[in-house]
Amino acid sequence: MDIDLREPASRQIERVERSRVASLIEFEQALLSISSRDDQQFSWAVRTAVNLLQLSHLEIAEKFGISRPSVTRWINGKNFPHPALRPVIYRWLADQAAERITSFRQAHPEAA
Repeated sequence: MDIDLREPASRQIERVERSRVASLIEFEQALLSISSRDDQQFSWAVRTAVNLLQLSHLEIAEKFGISRPSVTRWINGKNFPHPALRPVIYRWLADQAAERITSFRQAHPEAA
């Protein structure tokens, strides 16, 4: 994304936020179609959540009653939760994305 220095900062921020919301929507949709048995997709989902949703490893760990290093191992593909638990994690991550999308749309109704 190019930044035009002549454009007001508030417009630049809004453009970046719109792009982020588009990424959140794509991420939310992807989470709903991921296989619970695919380890690589699971790592991708958690890694993307940390970056896109700005979640900390500790937030995820506390939500699911595990250690922070366990989340790191999930992201690095060293260890994974049982496939039966993954849909619960995906649903929670999708809900987190939806909350951020809703917050943006409420703050910027003209962009919705």
